[in-house]
Amino acid sequence: MSALDEAIAALRHPRTLVTVGLAVGGGVLVVLGSLLPWISGPDAGEVVYGATERGLGSRAGLAGGDGMITLAAGIAAVPAALWYLTGRAARRSRAVLLGAGALCGAWATLHLVETGEMPGPDGATLDISPGIGLYLLVAGVLAVLAGGAAAPANRLWDLIALRRRVLRLWDRGLGFEAAELQQKLLRRMGRTPGLDGRALVIETLHLAGLYVDCGLPQRGAELVRRTMADALAVLADDPEGLASAQALAAENMSLAQTVSQQQMAMGRAIPGQPMPTQPMPPPGHYPQQGLGPPRY
Repeated sequence: MSALDEAIAALRHPRTLVTVGLAVGGGVLVVLGSLLPWISGPDAGEVVYGATERGLGSRAGLAGGDGMITLAAGIAAVPAALWYLTGRAARRSRAVLLGAGALCGAWATLHLVETGEMPGPDGATLDISPGIGLYLLVAGVLAVLAGGAAAPANRLWDLIALRRRVLRLWDRGLGFEAAELQQKLLRRMGRTPGLDGRALVIETLHLAGLYVDCGLPQRGAELVRRTMADALAVLADDPEGLASAQALAAENMSLAQTVSQQQMAMGRAIPGQPMPTQPMPPPGHYPQQGLGPPRY
């Protein structure tokens, strides 16, 4: 199993399933609670919603308008949670879950406090109580917040999600776009604490390979040489990582030589001019990654 396969398998970790189960279930409860009545009791039919001559009436549920806000938040929470099953979720998905839960929780708390103190058309306090919709909303809020709290917040998830975007671009034949995104990945890796040197070396060599496959063999070969010069010191205490880097570097240098020879044979070797001369490699040309699976 490659490192990328291990990372994908880690995305099905029980913690991820707990996140998805809680957040999706909570989102469904929030949606149902938003659609069902928020007010019940003998005088529920006398509640006035919206603006009246006496001022602003109840805002509870869909009739009052606040239910539209919680409905939208509940709908947003469901795809944000399901996104974790794709292996492409980043920390913004967790932010959506926590934000939706906090927003709905604020509205639920407000209406729970107001219920029972609401005046009727004649000014008398109505005999009302929270409806089934409000109780479902509260239950959904707690589940969504629990799912958001359980969601992985490790920055490594963001890097893996970005790495998979690189692979998808490459599989679609968008080599230059993939190389540009790989550069972005390397910049983020450089700002991420806790990553070992092996990860940065491997991913830099992948960028060199992308350069070569895009028809820039000189640029790719130069990046390989610079990277391996640093790798001898960075991976001095990691013989296995150094061996992996050397194997990948040798593969890239061999491919760079082949592409250069093809360009020379065609008489079109223009320095610095991108010129792909061979068909795109099949999907999965860069299955190995240096990031490894996320740690919990």
